[in-house]
Amino acid sequence: MKDKIRILFCGVSFFFSLLLASQAAVIHVPGDYSAIQNAIDAAVAGDVVLVAPGTYVENIDFKGKAITVRSELGPIATVIDGNQLGSVVVFQNNESADSILDGFTIQHGTGSSNMFFDLAGGGVFCTKKASPVIRNNRVRWNSACGGGGIFANAGCFPLIKGNLICENSVYDPSPGNPPAGGGIAGMSALDISSNVVSRNNAVDGIGGGIFSEGDSTITDNIIANNWASEGGGIACDLCTLVVKNNTITGNSAVAGGGISAILDSDMTVANTILWANSARYGSAISVGNTWQSSSLDIDYCDVERGVGSIYLAQGCSMNWGAHNIDSDPFFSEPGLEDYHLSHYSPCKDVGDNGAVLTGEDFEGDPRIAYGTVDMGADEFHARLYYMGDAIPGGSVDLKFVGLPGSSPVGFWVAFNVLETPVPGAYGDWWLLPPAIGPFFLGSIPASGVYVLPCTIPASPSGPYNLYLQAIMGTPLKLTNLCTMHVE
Repeated sequence: MKDKIRILFCGVSFFFSLLLASQAAVIHVPGDYSAIQNAIDAAVAGDVVLVAPGTYVENIDFKGKAITVRSELGPIATVIDGNQLGSVVVFQNNESADSILDGFTIQHGTGSSNMFFDLAGGGVFCTKKASPVIRNNRVRWNSACGGGGIFANAGCFPLIKGNLICENSVYDPSPGNPPAGGGIAGMSALDISSNVVSRNNAVDGIGGGIFSEGDSTITDNIIANNWASEGGGIACDLCTLVVKNNTITGNSAVAGGGISAILDSDMTVANTILWANSARYGSAISVGNTWQSSSLDIDYCDVERGVGSIYLAQGCSMNWGAHNIDSDPFFSEPGLEDYHLSHYSPCKDVGDNGAVLTGEDFEGDPRIAYGTVDMGADEFHARLYYMGDAIPGGSVDLKFVGLPGSSPVGFWVAFNVLETPVPGAYGDWWLLPPAIGPFFLGSIPASGVYVLPCTIPASPSGPYNLYLQAIMGTPLKLTNLCTMHVE
């Protein structure tokens, strides 16, 4: 068996379809309008602005319209670049959940003027009761005084779901307001689910990954390798915070490496992994200041160093549940930011089903998988996924996670996908025939993860989507559909 398999493409055509209400129009960029903003200006309620791959150097405003602005091929292929000229995307006219931003890279934004911070929302800025849906985007390389990646003002209730929010920052505090929320900042209730929030910073401020000053729910997220003075991963202030089924790892701060509940906050943490975080006070969690009272209720969590990782200020309280553990979660490959659970993880099947808030994990796999929910953002499944950016001529690692010793493992490659899968003896088949394969591999090793380096051919050029599915396990089972976005 060769160490590398070259995936070949010949005579590939790609078809894209969109199911819309009969009254809705599809406005194409650049086909109908060269700029996204011009297409928004022309749209009416219910329309879809469908954006072809490319880089669009502009700053856009939804202008209160109940429309969907979506890319054809996802965030790797489609970039909105703010050119350091303010927030990249603005919602400031009472937008609702019918206003949807879907599938872009949002970068090089610098924020908008705001009552709480000099500049807020480098990537996405929500104000004046705007409560849009922000999903499936990559928000990166933005900066502001508050909410380097995404900012929600008081009275705004956005849904932030399925995004990669990485390498954003906050800086230069306004008088009396330290910079807050390197990745996300909210001054009202937020719904933050199924995102990866990583490598954001609030070096002299609070909430490296996320800052909340409203009664927010944070669930099914990976929050990793962020840093701040307080709350490397998450910081909350003057609110009630619910944190369930998250993986919070590798974050650092002076106080509260993983989470910091600062002033008069009540926090519930369940089914969550807090591992490899660091801080001078409370490597996992810091609760309160000496002149304020905050509370922590934590149970069914994997907490490195256990109760010794919690800093509890005078006058604050904690309920440490009987079901917390302190065991290496056995991530697939944490050094490469791969926080999937492996087969031997002690976090499998030991969570609290009553604390589950959604039916999916951070990447859309069904939760609960085997009767009892797992701790963390990932619900363990026999599954196929890939690590790395797929570019023509580049390499990625395909990963097959399953029962050690399972054999054989085979996988297929296809160029289109069935909109409704076909049920089979081993599960649902998602690939549209003809599919290339199967390519047969060896057994799953003792680690529970089979890693297969793959080369993406230099031709054809991207962007396009490639679809993969595998059969593996004991008994044999078809895995999830894996969509590889080739840029």
